[in-house]
Amino acid sequence: MSGVSGRVAETVQLRALCRAFLARFFESENTAGRGDLRDSFFWIIAALATPGLLLPIYQQFHWNDVANRFGLDAVAAYALFDKTIYLTWTFVAIGFLSAVVWPALLLERRDGWILGSLPVRARSVILGKLGALAAYIGLISAGMHAGSSLLFGSLLGSLVDWPAMLRGILAHFVASFGMSVFIFTAVTALASTALALVGPRHFPRVSTVLQLVLVGVVASALLLLPALAATGRGLAGDGTNITRWMLSAPPIWFLALGETLSGTNNPVMNELAWNAIASLLVTISIIGATFPVAGFRAIRSVSDPLGAAPRGLTRVLSHLSTRVFSRTSPSQGAVQFALATLGRVNGHRLVMTMAVGLGLVVVVPAVLVWIPSDMAAHPTRPSLTLLAAPLVLTYFAQAGLRIALALPSTLSARWLFSSAPTPMFYGREAARGLLLGLGVAPPMLAAAIAWSAMWGPAVVIPNLIVMAVAGWLLAEIHLWGFVGPPCAQPLAPGAANLQARWPAYFVGLLLFCVQLPYLESRAAASPRIFVWILAILGIALAVVRHAGQQAAWVNAVTGDPQGLLMLDLSAPQRSAARPPQTHYPHVVGPEENPPNA
Repeated sequence: MSGVSGRVAETVQLRALCRAFLARFFESENTAGRGDLRDSFFWIIAALATPGLLLPIYQQFHWNDVANRFGLDAVAAYALFDKTIYLTWTFVAIGFLSAVVWPALLLERRDGWILGSLPVRARSVILGKLGALAAYIGLISAGMHAGSSLLFGSLLGSLVDWPAMLRGILAHFVASFGMSVFIFTAVTALASTALALVGPRHFPRVSTVLQLVLVGVVASALLLLPALAATGRGLAGDGTNITRWMLSAPPIWFLALGETLSGTNNPVMNELAWNAIASLLVTISIIGATFPVAGFRAIRSVSDPLGAAPRGLTRVLSHLSTRVFSRTSPSQGAVQFALATLGRVNGHRLVMTMAVGLGLVVVVPAVLVWIPSDMAAHPTRPSLTLLAAPLVLTYFAQAGLRIALALPSTLSARWLFSSAPTPMFYGREAARGLLLGLGVAPPMLAAAIAWSAMWGPAVVIPNLIVMAVAGWLLAEIHLWGFVGPPCAQPLAPGAANLQARWPAYFVGLLLFCVQLPYLESRAAASPRIFVWILAILGIALAVVRHAGQQAAWVNAVTGDPQGLLMLDLSAPQRSAARPPQTHYPHVVGPEENPPNA
């Protein structure tokens, strides 16, 4: 009887743990509202499902036209192109989503702290985490693919008969659902294997590299989309007129799985379908073997010492960066806090990794393909691609830094900045130093080395000056209205307003990474263009810097948007001329710090 009651209690614990771990995908202690991330989850599903709903609706007219002109076999081959596009989109979307939720994929040390004092078995904790992962990817996949499967299957199957329609709906859902599960389980298997091998102490460093590789692989699929779609359509034949290495891409495997379930007799499709099934089973098996080991190591790591302060070269670089990126003591403290956060907190490392990975995905093909061809055609003229490469890195690095600086490390760390009076814009000065020091200086250094090896000083120096001023202007744009210490402000996801601002981001990308290097390449033939470029950038910098400072002043004097009371715990300075006054560090009076300070 006791054994039965024990199993019942363990089942209840398992369900409670599964719900708790699943809720961690939607809630965060750093957000301004508890419902923000839950609402964002439904927006994520809607965003992921929209391309799959629009693609078949738009393509149905082409499918009907091909069917009327060339027959049903032709429309089946034509539809493979569209299905491959959809599965590649699934690969990219789920890959990026897996990178975003990377910290929540595995058990952490705090799970051991919280659950270690409770009468819960480690086995139950691990099974609860696995159940939460399965529920999360199941909800995402079902919401993403249900509507598209209904549209793809019904619109294509209606050209044949009802049984074909039902088979098409089921086949498309199984293929797309399996694609999502495979990517998610592959990323989880990669993370759990790394944690099981290196342990919790060294996993953060390995995790950064793995995230960078993951973002690079996923983003590369976007560049390969035309080739993948052409390969998918080429499978309608005997498979002899396609690029063979493209058959190793997961979207092609699951395309073949869907076509096999639909009833195709193509032997190449049948062989690739087995690759899809085998790969899915392999990733699930790896998780089953490594996830328990990784979980036990994470739970038992609560007895290990916390991460120590940086030593050796890391300590020297941290100290030097703090001195270079800021001038005053308060801003130096904010810089040191932000650097420690960027180096140790998973979410901040993820943002920086994704930003740098996206930049490298754009730059690396240019370095390997476009730049050599440009240099061969015009060896003495500055290459447009070579001029654009450091600007692309600057653009993505600053965007990632700005997002990371807005993410709080932990709200409890705010006491450090609110316990003593500080200048109003010390956090803004620290953020500016970080954007310039980490977002502009490294690409400029790389560009100076590469350009000096090919061009003379008369070409290198003007372009470096233009890049420096443009990077400074971009930093001031990112700092519009910024006030407060970086990485220590409450996060409000709804305040980002990405739905309204994405056109501005896209236009900025075109102007900064396309139009500006084009003007620089034209300036090689007419040096006066450099004067006009610098004049325009200088005027824009002055205007944006002044307006951004005014916006920051307005944000500061309106007080804390979360309504938190900031207490000054420092000893007041007594003066015979005037009585001591109470200070509120989050709002400094106009007479102490004018708007143009």
